[in-house]
Amino acid sequence: MPPLPGDRRPVPGEELPRRPVVWQQRQPDRARRGLGWVTVAGGGAGVEVGAAQAGRDGTRAAIASLEAEPLLKPRITWLTLGARKLRAALLLPSWYRPGTRLPVLLSPYGGPAMQRVVRARDAAFCEDQWFAEQGFAVLVTDGRGTPGRGPQWSKAAFGDTLSAPLEDQVDALDAISAQFPDLDRGRVGIRGWSYGGALAAIAVIRRPDVFHAAISGAAPHDQRLYDTHWRERFLGLPQQNPEGYDRSSTITGAAGPTARSSPR
Repeated sequence: MPPLPGDRRPVPGEELPRRPVVWQQRQPDRARRGLGWVTVAGGGAGVEVGAAQAGRDGTRAAIASLEAEPLLKPRITWLTLGARKLRAALLLPSWYRPGTRLPVLLSPYGGPAMQRVVRARDAAFCEDQWFAEQGFAVLVTDGRGTPGRGPQWSKAAFGDTLSAPLEDQVDALDAISAQFPDLDRGRVGIRGWSYGGALAAIAVIRRPDVFHAAISGAAPHDQRLYDTHWRERFLGLPQQNPEGYDRSSTITGAAGPTARSSPR
């Protein structure tokens, strides 16, 4: 969530110097007609919430940490793939040994406003590891259109939100297959949610020669029916970019014949 007006985060050592401050909000003190602070500091076994008014320390309360270790710990190999140096993560089964052939499951988001390939243990990587334990090599790639690599990279998907990201998923698969010969290119699937769901659907529609199965969750299949300001941010107005809206809508490709036939 973006900072609220007046927020400062992080503010190391301020108000609660014993622990690093992870969030701090400036807010009106209506009773004293001044400004005060609400501070959340983390570290160790929990967090500490404190309040200050007009420069004075206020009350503090400790909140115990109830975090639990996930049942599956992601086993991630961090990679840079292909000519565009795509940032990727590969997750293999804990029982994998070289020489074991594995089907491949791509698990991207791949679109604007979210990176998946970050060095953080989040729920998504735990889920990817679960799929890996079922016998898949799981590949997560942030292609063009994702944030974190500068404006030119992010804007590469402007006007057509699916073509460049799909090309990058294929390039990443080609590159990883050259490095790991145990990946079975005859058994490749792709899964995703929201934008990732649209990317999964368009993958089997446009490139059935590469992708043999897809799971598409909560995908916006017709961009003209999606949230207006969010679509216009990346596609412009539908009256001015009708072809871009068509290329970015999976339903357009699904309505016509596929360009390639899937190998048996």
